Amino acid sequence: MTILVVGATGATGRLLVTQLLDRGQNVRVVVRSPDSLPESVRRDERLTMIRASVLDLSDEDMARHVKGCTAVASCLGHSLNLKGIYGQPRRLVTDATARLCEAIKSNESDTVTKFVLMNTAGNSNRDLQEPISSAQKCVTGLLRLCLPPHVDNERAADFLRMSIGQNDKMIAWAVVRPDTLIDQDWVTEYKEVLFQTRDMGWGDDIYLYTTLRELREQLPLRLVEGKPRVLKQYRGNGGNGVWKVEAHPNGRALVRVRHALRGSVEEELSLEEFLARCEGYFAGPGRIIDQPYQERLTEGMIRCYLVRDRVVGFGHQLINALFPPPPGAPPSEAPTPGPRLYYPPTRPDFQPLKARLEEQWLPAMQQVLGIDVQALPVIWDADFLYGPKTASGEDTYVLCEINVSSVHPFPDEALEPLARETAKRLRS
Repeated sequence: MTILVVGATGATGRLLVTQLLDRGQNVRVVVRSPDSLPESVRRDERLTMIRASVLDLSDEDMARHVKGCTAVASCLGHSLNLKGIYGQPRRLVTDATARLCEAIKSNESDTVTKFVLMNTAGNSNRDLQEPISSAQKCVTGLLRLCLPPHVDNERAADFLRMSIGQNDKMIAWAVVRPDTLIDQDWVTEYKEVLFQTRDMGWGDDIYLYTTLRELREQLPLRLVEGKPRVLKQYRGNGGNGVWKVEAHPNGRALVRVRHALRGSVEEELSLEEFLARCEGYFAGPGRIIDQPYQERLTEGMIRCYLVRDRVVGFGHQLINALFPPPPGAPPSEAPTPGPRLYYPPTRPDFQPLKARLEEQWLPAMQQVLGIDVQALPVIWDADFLYGPKTASGEDTYVLCEINVSSVHPFPDEALEPLARETAKRLRS
């Protein structure tokens, strides 16, 4: 496997190249200045350096460099100075994206090439009709007016969305929209917090698999209990790498599975076939979280938006990705995800969850993870599913995920406390 990376000397591109090499991949990079890469990277025998500016390459050279690559990753961005923001080239990301895709197509490969574009959180996915508040529309409008790189990012994503499309036979693409990037070499823990806090009030019967062997040995023991499980890869979004798994009534060697990725349907597989699909999730630092499937999933997921340690709004969504089909209907008729609706922090029926989160669970999480209250993010969110009702009929809640690096969009009511907290931290 060979992967081409453009923008390889930037803060993100450099880390991507390093991680790919650490995972044993062959990497090609297009760089103007090879010295911008760490010496340990430059000396790696699996690295091929092409010294050039990506937009200065001829069409023939571009086609030659992408030939044989299973994936292309663009980490291109404009320099954060006056010349980079307001100077030329204004269409760096858009033109590079278009030319790289044209080069892929010109090779007429028999296999699909993956294209990953690093973009911006301010760029909404218009194919999903993501809800955007009036305030956020104003902010996006100002970005378009004042920051030419934002328009460039939007146009690059639109090229993939409209010119390549979702059913292209040569290119499978994804646009990554990071909200906040931290300039550090270490990789943050992600879904593992679910395992680390499993004994707290929001926890459940959660397990962590760090190797495929652990998954092969332990998953059947949990499925034999007769209840479905949800497996989540360490990193991923949009339902990618999230599976509902349950034992098949015809035997222990068979399982029923459904991928949470849009368009997926329930399948019946041998256990070994399913394990083979999970093998890639353990690459590098990869691992899998195993949670019980929550039967009240059909009532939706509650997202609590927080500024530091206070809830400032809610989102509620029918995240139907793992919904069962209607009674008597085939698996293909399971419902599709509904919109996420936003509410102020005063919504009455969410007050019990808000109280437990602020008064009990956050202090407990800080103690378990060793996080001081001042170190909590300016804005972040925690997703909860409804757990079983208590004997007295009260709701319980199970932590589904915590998001820190991609929180946009959020309720309008969060803007004022977010601005106050930001100003406070800038002054400190």
